[in-house]
Amino acid sequence: MFFYNIFIGIFSCLMRILKSIILGALFLPRLDHSTLPRKFQKMDPGFDAYCGFMHIESTHTNPVAMVFISILQAESLTSLKKNSKKHSNINLQDLKFSPLETMASIAELLRNYLQFPVNTTFTYTVTLPMDILKTSHRFSYAAAFGTLARLCSDIVFDSKYAFNYIGPTYLKVFIALVSMLIYGLGYFPLFAGITTASPLGYLVATLFSWVFTAEFFSNTFCKQQLDISYLVLIVGVLPEMLCFLYLSFSLPVRFVISIAKPKRKTKLAVDFESSEDLYESIRKSYQGIHVTKLFQRPPPPPSPPEGIKEKLTHLLTSISEKIFYKRTKGCFFTSIMVAFTINAVFLLHYLTSYRENLLSLYKGDNKHLTPRTEKSNASLVVIIPS
Repeated sequence: MFFYNIFIGIFSCLMRILKSIILGALFLPRLDHSTLPRKFQKMDPGFDAYCGFMHIESTHTNPVAMVFISILQAESLTSLKKNSKKHSNINLQDLKFSPLETMASIAELLRNYLQFPVNTTFTYTVTLPMDILKTSHRFSYAAAFGTLARLCSDIVFDSKYAFNYIGPTYLKVFIALVSMLIYGLGYFPLFAGITTASPLGYLVATLFSWVFTAEFFSNTFCKQQLDISYLVLIVGVLPEMLCFLYLSFSLPVRFVISIAKPKRKTKLAVDFESSEDLYESIRKSYQGIHVTKLFQRPPPPPSPPEGIKEKLTHLLTSISEKIFYKRTKGCFFTSIMVAFTINAVFLLHYLTSYRENLLSLYKGDNKHLTPRTEKSNASLVVIIPS
């Protein structure tokens, strides 16, 4: 019986992995210019599509490619303006420059005429006028996620879903994901306000943080009966309370600073129609600023500290870097490797849980089962055919 359940567990996991691979191979090629290799091209005509929504929205927004194409367009437009003085029959208003079409033309030229192996199914990431990795944003994002920690734990461990669910047990994972999505929509304005870093965004984030903070204090200190002292309660909720207080005080200050010292707006794209100096417009665009930073020399390494006070300060500030930010040059883990490792750990956990639970049942200990008064265990029954 024990080995039979182990075999069923392993076979079930293998079948789920096989199902995921088959469904992924069937549905992912439906995306135009899929990220799958070229050998999947014959499986589905989606590879042969001209350009899909993802290709339009993502491919032409790579900052380096955008700057390169913009410079080519500026050179072409400058040359046409010079020639238009000699030939007055050329109308520049009829000429339209599209970064996507320019990139496709360059790739087509390299592939067909120059016999250069160009893979046109590449996809770039989307570049937006925001930087979530700034130091001024890291603590805000950490605090915002800290306010969600208890809610996520309640969903996973206490089954606090967004709606009442009475149904099969195997669907609870899906219900938990839907609940996280619903709760996440409620917190979206807070994250969006922090990300945009504009006066309106900070105002919206401030209002939401105040509402969430008031709800937190009301639910923690006012609505429940306290069987413990206030000191123990405050220590238990101290991390979450600090996150709420940090957002409640820091976001209003940023709102005032954003009004008092407004930042210079950066254009997303180059203005080819009304800009007098195209190269200056390229340089001031968001992509141009990003590419300019790539050519800047890295700052020189800091000099070693001198004196006992400086050495002690350097030691204290470098503790977090040594523990949390230690990097090994040339060593990195891909997302596929991390996902495979996590799934392997889950699989081992499931197998050991089956072994421990079956051994406990064999010894007559059924404490790990949910009592019948709370929930029916019919969905947990394993039917063995005779």
